[in-house]
Amino acid sequence: MKNLKILKADLIWNGILFLIIATIFTACTSDTKIRMAAYPELFDGKYDSEFPSRNSSEQLEEIANSIRLVNSIAFYRTYNFSLKDSIATASISSGDFKKFLSSSSTFEETASGTGTLIYNNNNTLAILTCAHVINFPDSIKTFYLTDEGKRSGFLKSFSVIVKQDIYVVPSYEEGSFEVILEDKELDAAILKKKITNEPKIKSKVFNLPLGNAEELNWGTFVYVFGFPANYKMISKAIVSSPNYDKKSSFIIDAVSNQGLSGGIVLAIRDGVPNFELVGMVLSAPAAYEYVLRPHRDSEVVIGSEYKGALIPDAQRNIKYGITKVLSIEAILSLIEKNKTLLQKNDIFSGLLFR
Repeated sequence: MKNLKILKADLIWNGILFLIIATIFTACTSDTKIRMAAYPELFDGKYDSEFPSRNSSEQLEEIANSIRLVNSIAFYRTYNFSLKDSIATASISSGDFKKFLSSSSTFEETASGTGTLIYNNNNTLAILTCAHVINFPDSIKTFYLTDEGKRSGFLKSFSVIVKQDIYVVPSYEEGSFEVILEDKELDAAILKKKITNEPKIKSKVFNLPLGNAEELNWGTFVYVFGFPANYKMISKAIVSSPNYDKKSSFIIDAVSNQGLSGGIVLAIRDGVPNFELVGMVLSAPAAYEYVLRPHRDSEVVIGSEYKGALIPDAQRNIKYGITKVLSIEAILSLIEKNKTLLQKNDIFSGLLFR
């Protein structure tokens, strides 16, 4: 008799629980049906061109947690030569230049961008970013000028890269990432790090659906995630010139600043939270203006007359509001072509974006 009462009580509670779940499901379904009936054009299976009609802050925050700031530092050693020694480029190849050094020094070049965690398996991490964020020239040459102001054949200095460090912020643990895949033509790269200890920062791999940039249209609404000027930000943008290069690449009107390169672009299919990854931010076009500036080692006092040496430099002026995006199709094609290389680095393509 007692067992029968317990059984009845369990059935009653299970029934109540079922009704609660059914009510919630019915409410959600009814809400969706109401919206579909009121706005049938919003449920056409295509990417949305209108601003989201529902709150999606929670989903956007979760997406933002999968991106990281990538800082790259290249260390150079510079060898300086006297004009009287007439050091030519051929001397660099043979190594004879070291006998004629007048002095040497060191300097650093830095770059920053956005990376997305796309792999985390068996203590191996992989991050997707732009190639230009981590790419520096192996060597830099400067030449003496002739009396006519033209470049002579004699070297004034020769700089060679001696070390490069790539850091991800917030850091998973101390140490640099390594470049395992780089395509300069596409401007895409994959970085790898083997974690030896329990990571200080636990981050979820970006695992939302991968979309189809070829389905984007003029006016499609997208979200952009990245680190412009080293600030983690989300911004909205509109698609223009879809598939302008016949490789599904496109342009958005996002205001791009240094650091946004490598950021991810998400479109929405039939309302939030149906986000899909459609591309990666490459860069904004820029015009270069040649200016004279003090040498990097000179001391400059603002408000005082400067009498030191001036050197020519190219100043990059970004054309804001025009940002190029590499399609997800091109990224996946790059991964497919380099499956063997990735596997040799303990990264299995079938587990990417999972």
